[in-house]
Amino acid sequence: MGHAGTLDPLATGLLLVAIGSSTRLVEATHALDKSYTARVRLGAVSSTDDADGEIHARPEVQVPEWDRIETALAGMTGPEVMQVPPAVSAIHVDGKRAYDLVRGGVEVRLAARPVRIDRITVNRYDWPWLDISVDCGAGTYMRSIARDLGESLGCGGLIETLRRTRIGPFHVGEALTLEAAVAADRLDQVLREPVEALTLWHRFVIDADQLAKIAMGQAIRIGHASMDALSVKEIALVDSHGKLVALSRGEPAGDHLLCRPYRVFVGR
Repeated sequence: MGHAGTLDPLATGLLLVAIGSSTRLVEATHALDKSYTARVRLGAVSSTDDADGEIHARPEVQVPEWDRIETALAGMTGPEVMQVPPAVSAIHVDGKRAYDLVRGGVEVRLAARPVRIDRITVNRYDWPWLDISVDCGAGTYMRSIARDLGESLGCGGLIETLRRTRIGPFHVGEALTLEAAVAADRLDQVLREPVEALTLWHRFVIDADQLAKIAMGQAIRIGHASMDALSVKEIALVDSHGKLVALSRGEPAGDHLLCRPYRVFVGR
């Protein structure tokens, strides 16, 4: 078993868990979009940018009006927003996790990196609490959003509560609880199909002859009419029932695409 990305210690919500051969798909899930709900506490800062850290209240700050919050959040959304990750994070610095360095007393300064933040919606504002929903691309930190919002408003900000509600096509409302998994007569009857995690991939349905070749690790040819474009690089090969057969890389070969499987999920 393996998981496709942990949550912060105080966070709740959706976690993708892969079982058996599906653990080989974990890397492919990292690029999926995500959605969160969060409660931001304004008027305070934290050593970890959330309520688990050392909190310093700022009682003398001016309470920001709604229009200032709206403007600040609008400036934090877009297809390429430069965001500095929290110092207490799993990012590697000189071969070590940043949070291990910070806990060891080392000052860590991480560089800003581009992230995609599609939407930040305010659900409720009652000083000092700001409840928001966020749709974003991979690698976005909610703690950084709270911190940067607080800095923009001049009052400080941190994450008080956080819940991940979606990863790609998977929603927390459809998730299986640990209790339900234990109670299930057969776990395979309550699991989702692995191919569902490959929403960003081009899919091609193979026939029985192609399936036999893939099971032996052989490449197959896909006709031009079967593909949207010969420039497709990553292809999920599925059988006639929609079951995932293999992950493959496409190489142009005349008027065909040569698909070389590199992760095969069927046996000989």
